[in-house]
Amino acid sequence: MWNRRLLKSNAKNVIARRGWVILILAALIYEALNGFSVTYNAEYRFADIVVAGIFQIRLVGSQWMGKVATLGIAGGLLMFFVGLPLQVGYIRYLMESRQGEPPLDTLFSVFRDGYGNILWVQFITGVKIFLWSLLLVVPGIVKAYQYYMVPYLLAENPYMEANRAQQLSRQMMDGEKWATFVLELSFLGWALLAALAGEILEVIPFLDFISFTTILGLPVMVYLNATLAELYAALRAKADAMGIVEPDELNGFVTYQ
Repeated sequence: MWNRRLLKSNAKNVIARRGWVILILAALIYEALNGFSVTYNAEYRFADIVVAGIFQIRLVGSQWMGKVATLGIAGGLLMFFVGLPLQVGYIRYLMESRQGEPPLDTLFSVFRDGYGNILWVQFITGVKIFLWSLLLVVPGIVKAYQYYMVPYLLAENPYMEANRAQQLSRQMMDGEKWATFVLELSFLGWALLAALAGEILEVIPFLDFISFTTILGLPVMVYLNATLAELYAALRAKADAMGIVEPDELNGFVTYQ
């Protein structure tokens, strides 16, 4: 049984062992390559970094559709062919950081291993969430939380079929959706503080070319995503205990010494 304090404590231990610098660098590479930097503004950063899952966070569903509309065709293609699979690579990097020191090129492992399937599963999952959100906001939010673990499952098994990844995610998130929402919401204070401090610093005339909101938001993003990696580990253990994972379906992550 997991709780917020335990997950955050474990995440802090991982961050302390790996170091803020390398984890922030990984987050910066991820965000830069998925097109996030193209639309930097306080509201967009806030939506991405803070309550991730509430609005189809993490580059799926209506958030991805909204970014495509904002960025145009070129940015939309970048988001689709690079951003969607790179999310899985970033998750894989975080999961492997829990048990070792993976190289930064782990972020790009998805382009060598299962790229086509990862792209398809991420896309079809996002479309399902988007279609459910058309029924009103609440069904889309519920569906987003049901499919919350799909990219994590793909990070562990890049060849898992879409139907199976979605089914397993629903089973893992059964009874966990509200607690996950509250977990995300618990980062709201840090995100608001980073956004406020960034906006204040950005009014300094000779420093107005620096996006302090972005810089200060990255540690919040690292802390949040490291905690969500701990959530997946907890729900993964729960799935094993319930016997809903087939033999050899999920083989764990690479351990780097």
